[in-house]
Amino acid sequence: MTVLIAASRNDCDTFRRWLTKQGTPFVAVDEARRALFAEVDLGALDFIVYQPDGPNLLVTLEALSDDVHDDMRRWSEVFGVGDWEPVRACQVDDRWEYRPITG
Repeated sequence: MTVLIAASRNDCDTFRRWLTKQGTPFVAVDEARRALFAEVDLGALDFIVYQPDGPNLLVTLEALSDDVHDDMRRWSEVFGVGDWEPVRACQVDDRWEYRPITG
């Protein structure tokens, strides 16, 4: 049994403010935007982050579980493997780090 721990609204707000402060282009993925991919039936994706150098990021703030791992891998397939990197954003002090979701 896997336990899915959803990202808190506070985490999402904090991450959004950090991205804005960094001047990083992003799209927050809410339930309305997920509905555009209703046929895919996936959760876990919280943000799409555009990077000037390197692949764009599909970001989850959720604790990594088997379900989150599988969802993020499938999101990368929906967006195009190789063009998008699925990552988990983790807050470290006053900044955020991206940790790759592999496998």
